[in-house]
Amino acid sequence: MHREVVHGRKIPAIMISLLAITIALYAIEIAEIMVGKTFQVYRVIEVVLLLMIVFVLFKEFKRCSLSYKYSIIADKLIINKLNCKGDNILESIRMQDIVFIGKRVEIPKKLSKIKSHGSYLSTITTSKKCYCVYKKNGQLIKFSFEPSERLLRRVYDKVNIINGEAN
Repeated sequence: MHREVVHGRKIPAIMISLLAITIALYAIEIAEIMVGKTFQVYRVIEVVLLLMIVFVLFKEFKRCSLSYKYSIIADKLIINKLNCKGDNILESIRMQDIVFIGKRVEIPKKLSKIKSHGSYLSTITTSKKCYCVYKKNGQLIKFSFEPSERLLRRVYDKVNIINGEAN
């Protein structure tokens, strides 16, 4: 059994929020110079940029309050979404159904064309982003997540044991 929780990081969220506010302030200044304060267009631009800032701030706040729990129980990889409402099981995958797990550059060419089913990431930019491709009802499904090296090693070990027993 293995369990880990990945929390949303606050520093990237603060940086993205500050960047969005800065861009919006510069855009308002540029609009004021080009259009002038007397035109109705300036007010529309101001409102649109304000709504954009509120949207970005809301999205980043939501991302910070979101966490994912990755668990290996028996021969299953389970991914739960944790938020203020409780936890929700997103994926429950048998180890024998996993076709590939690893970084994007390691994905075999035939599996790279599969459309991503979901993204279980708590941040936009992450260096630990991995992909999992598995079989479900005869179809291949791919999703991205950010496991630790320890979790990846355990999945590799379990998948190799299962594949070794199948041969």
